[in-house]
Amino acid sequence: MRFDNLRSVQNADIHQDDDGIRHGELLSIADVISFFKHFWPFIASASIACAILGLLYVLTATPTYMATAQLLIETNQASGPTIMTPEAVVSLDTPQIESEIAVLNSEQIVGRVAKTLLKGDAKADAADKTPPPPPASTSERGWLSRLLFGAPPPPTPAQEAEKLRQIELTIQSNLGVKRVGLSYVLELSYRDPDPKKAAEIVNTLGDAYVQDKIDGRASAARRNSLWLEARIEEIRRLMNEAAIDVQEFKARRDYRLADRPTSSDSNLGLDFLPKPTAPASPATGDSAPKPVPKDNQPVTTPQEAPTLEELDSRALTYQKIYESYLRAYTDTVQRQSYPSTSARLITRAQPPKRKSSPKGTLTLLGSLIFGGILGAGAALAMSVLNERVRSSNQLMRHIGAPLLGEIDDTRWRSRLPFVGKHLGRQQRRKRNALIVVSHPQSPDARQLVKTAAAINDAAKARGAVAIGVFGISKAIDDAAVCSNVALLNARAGKKTLLIETEPGRTNLAASLVGDLQFDLKDVIEGRAEPEAAIVQYDIEPALSLLLADKTEAPGFWTLQRVAKLSELIKSLSGSYENIFVHLPSGSDTEIVTKAVEGVVIVAEIWQTSLAELEDVASRMRIVGQPPLGVVSAKFS
Repeated sequence: MRFDNLRSVQNADIHQDDDGIRHGELLSIADVISFFKHFWPFIASASIACAILGLLYVLTATPTYMATAQLLIETNQASGPTIMTPEAVVSLDTPQIESEIAVLNSEQIVGRVAKTLLKGDAKADAADKTPPPPPASTSERGWLSRLLFGAPPPPTPAQEAEKLRQIELTIQSNLGVKRVGLSYVLELSYRDPDPKKAAEIVNTLGDAYVQDKIDGRASAARRNSLWLEARIEEIRRLMNEAAIDVQEFKARRDYRLADRPTSSDSNLGLDFLPKPTAPASPATGDSAPKPVPKDNQPVTTPQEAPTLEELDSRALTYQKIYESYLRAYTDTVQRQSYPSTSARLITRAQPPKRKSSPKGTLTLLGSLIFGGILGAGAALAMSVLNERVRSSNQLMRHIGAPLLGEIDDTRWRSRLPFVGKHLGRQQRRKRNALIVVSHPQSPDARQLVKTAAAINDAAKARGAVAIGVFGISKAIDDAAVCSNVALLNARAGKKTLLIETEPGRTNLAASLVGDLQFDLKDVIEGRAEPEAAIVQYDIEPALSLLLADKTEAPGFWTLQRVAKLSELIKSLSGSYENIFVHLPSGSDTEIVTKAVEGVVIVAEIWQTSLAELEDVASRMRIVGQPPLGVVSAKFS
């Protein structure tokens, strides 16, 4: 298919089905497979590197052991029987559980544990007859300093407090407290390099929590007893005063029936009542004299005087209050003497036999997974940041030409990061030039056969005899494509000429030929005839070679020399059925198009830049010689 027809078909498709074009731009399963096929060595290398780091961590990290214990906390619910219907459910007090967890992590409980550990260390040091090692500061001064200045002074209280604080911080950082299900049971866990110490700290923490609860109850009972004592004394005084008032009230009255009281107020015992006063004189307007209080006592009127029933009721009330306070005081003294709590350790910790960290299997598995994710992320970032061709469909879409062949002969080691491109580079180039001869049954040789057939069909449709093979960049082994395609045509019985125009003789088939008497430069300059510079290839007699000197400068090809090369190719086209010209990679597009009748562009997926590819294709269309097609080649 000619390029113009292809462009017209593409334009028609664009106008007819815009959705299909937009769908072609989306990510397909083939693109994903191509991504992982290309970057799997990089991803595997990242995974292996992270696994090695994880293995080093497992081998060098200090093992820690986790001891666990279970603690039952107080529920603060009534111990007596509760009558409730079957539908009634006692809800768990979540804030209470969280409060107890905070108490276990508090400085008060942790401080108890730290002090217990310090006391245990002091007892162990006292039992041990060997002297303790000197402090770091003393050992740094040396034996002469110790001899001159003596032993260091004992630690100050501030230093002891700081040491205690460091122990508390260590315990809080390694301590874990969590609730067991929906119960009132808390699981205590502690990590330490010493399993016995881990179990000891967990058990000591539980005991400290229980003892703190007991001490709290005793302290509360003690405060309650002190408060009750003060209240009892006050109520006793009020009760005695009420009883005295009742006795005084009764003492002022005679309840005998025989003797009637006289009209005298003193005999009736009503001295507390106010004396009657004379009415005010209407002449003077003066009122009767007011009663004067005696001994600063308030003066009461007959209506305000308390009755015997009120005094008895008040005395009885004070007595009942006094008795209730006495019972409360008795209960408080009993609780103070025998404090108790429902909190207890229901499962004590035992020294663990297996280390809790680092876990070798999980660490290595996590390192592999993390390395794979990290490698995939880095590969995705590289593919996004670098505008490279990622698939054959993208290659055809951006160059606007059909795909003539797809060759992939890469080895996994060539995709390794940093070193893959430099492993056996020269050996690979030597092998790539003779793949169809040395390995005719290999997958890449079969792909080259299909590529050669597609190139011949495209050249036949164009009517071109001289076909140029042009690589987008120097990193692409376009010389291997050109030499293998020419060798396949020669082996098919076609008289073929292979012209190497790139200085340095990168074509490996040409490198097998010894020193040349005349080369392509001599023919272009007119110092030799073409027949004197053309040599036969030993492996295939139907293949002739016209090579450039390997010492030639890269800037040899100018417009005048390209014109002479075009005339030379036209003069030789009658003697050969196919002429394949290996054009210099990265050279000027005008030089490429003027030397031959048709150009095959060789690109490499994941290496060829989209900008370079589009620029070359656009320049060739501007000159008026669009490419025959594009070949995706990736040799190992």
